[in-house]
Amino acid sequence: MTKIRQFSACTRLRRGKLFGKVCCAKRLSLFLVMGSFMIYTMCLMILPSVSDRRDVLYLTGNLQQKLVVQNGGANEKIFGANFQYSGNVPYHRDGYLGKKMLESIRNTAETEQTQVEEPSKQMQASYKNEFLNKINVSEIPFNKSAFGDEYTLNQTRSDIYDFPFTIDGHEICKDTSPFLLIMVLSVHTHIDTRSAIRNTWGRAVDPGVWPKVGVLKHKVKLIFLFGNAKNELGNKIAREESKMYGDIVQADFEDSYFNLTYKTVTGIRWVAEYCQDAKYILKADEDVFVHVHNLVTFLSKREKKIHGVIFGHALMKSDVFREGRWAVSKHAYPLSVYPTYTCGNTYVISGKMAAQIYYTAGLLPYLNIEDVFVTGIIRSFLNAELVDVPGFTHWFEKKPKPCEFKNQVRISATKVTEAMQNAIWEGLKTKEADCFKLVRVKHVRMNRPDSIINTKVIRDQHIFMNDTSGKFYIL
Repeated sequence: MTKIRQFSACTRLRRGKLFGKVCCAKRLSLFLVMGSFMIYTMCLMILPSVSDRRDVLYLTGNLQQKLVVQNGGANEKIFGANFQYSGNVPYHRDGYLGKKMLESIRNTAETEQTQVEEPSKQMQASYKNEFLNKINVSEIPFNKSAFGDEYTLNQTRSDIYDFPFTIDGHEICKDTSPFLLIMVLSVHTHIDTRSAIRNTWGRAVDPGVWPKVGVLKHKVKLIFLFGNAKNELGNKIAREESKMYGDIVQADFEDSYFNLTYKTVTGIRWVAEYCQDAKYILKADEDVFVHVHNLVTFLSKREKKIHGVIFGHALMKSDVFREGRWAVSKHAYPLSVYPTYTCGNTYVISGKMAAQIYYTAGLLPYLNIEDVFVTGIIRSFLNAELVDVPGFTHWFEKKPKPCEFKNQVRISATKVTEAMQNAIWEGLKTKEADCFKLVRVKHVRMNRPDSIINTKVIRDQHIFMNDTSGKFYIL
């Protein structure tokens, strides 16, 4: 009865001119206050989840698939990123993120800075590059007229490649002088990719075995190379993997696609400083499979060149592009055609060239195409030989098969996913038949990326592989 009377009173007020305006104004004011409160509450609830979702998409995109850890289906929030896990999926001890690594990151997350840190200018300013003073410049076999008068070495050396190491990996070659040092240019969040390498062709390092071969005769070492990540999560991953596996090297420069030349030269400099007795250095992208036994067998039969040598898939007379993805300024390289160089997927350089490459890089303007810079330009200034080797991978190769590595001809393959890494590795354990023969093709003019294949692989059509078991069948 009271509510009815109140409603009637309000109705009478609305019928009046003055009182009606007062009542409507109060109701409108109340509506605006309540609406504002609801919108504010929704923003507090929705915006963080949107931000986390973006982190999820970014991180899982780089990991190439969702991180799978047996965690009861619950999510974890590390450094502000919402990691999603699939419940009831057993984790692999050395695969994906791994529970051991997850717990290590989670336990220390609260004590470390969560924001992105810029490269330490103070650290670089106080850094003294003692190794540079140990290089005997008089012994470097400079060919200063390699490109004529249009492109020459600078009179003074720049310090643009003299970055301090934030993870120096000094223990990696402490007690061993490896025949082959493998440096893989990796991305911080590609944890599953590094795990696949360690569990397949990276096993040539520890315990140094190979399918159907047993223990390798030559010592091999492996490092994964990084610059500074754009967020602290990436740097934390690098530190944790360094503790777990002892195969990480990181330097104080921004890790990006444009800075790949910094990354490569820094890795070569690390070999010269911390693994100076390595006879050969393999530079490899992280999406390749390397048949280490075939490579070591090939290198062990090579004669030592006086001024060093580079092995790989050679590209000749490639045009210089001034626009697009492969754009290079005339300041960085004024000529219109590159010298012969190797595809950057995989190539090998003599260990004794490491310090020379590092020093010479500082005498030239920065060029962002690392394979051209190292295996073409610097090689020419050092008067080193480039050997085109059938079996080294290139950009337009077809999907590799295990049997293609059998005759010690195929050395590396590119565009290899984690699943393909494991499939090739398991396939090498089987008794597969010879399923290819090599056909040499005459070199022609090649632009970047390589549009003409230097070698062709002809496969026998009567050999098939079971994708599930990895076994081969001959029909």
